Amino acid sequence: MIFAYDTEVGLVSAAALVNTAARDSELLADPAALDVFLTEQQWSGARTGSTDELAEVTTLRPVLRRFWELDEVGAVALVNRLLRDAKLYEIGAGTSEIRRMLIGREMMGAMSAA
Repeated sequence: MIFAYDTEVGLVSAAALVNTAARDSELLADPAALDVFLTEQQWSGARTGSTDELAEVTTLRPVLRRFWELDEVGAVALVNRLLRDAKLYEIGAGTSEIRRMLIGREMMGAMSAA
């Protein structure tokens, strides 16, 4: 099967991430190891370098591993679930940002009225 370049890069990176959970050792043992991995995979985006970020990434590995266990229908369902969850996270983060802005405006309004 032929994939678009960005799809191929994503699949290779997903496989590399799954393979960091070696049977004998943890290849992403700390945030520094995660940073090296992300640099090697040429992943872009913000990085916190925190243990929380490391935990989020390592939690994703078993989910991604499922792609190698599923048939085509199951893989499509998993992709759709991941996309839906990512969108919900994005919406939730946006909602939080909007709430912070509204609360800030209310506080500023209350302070200027006082």
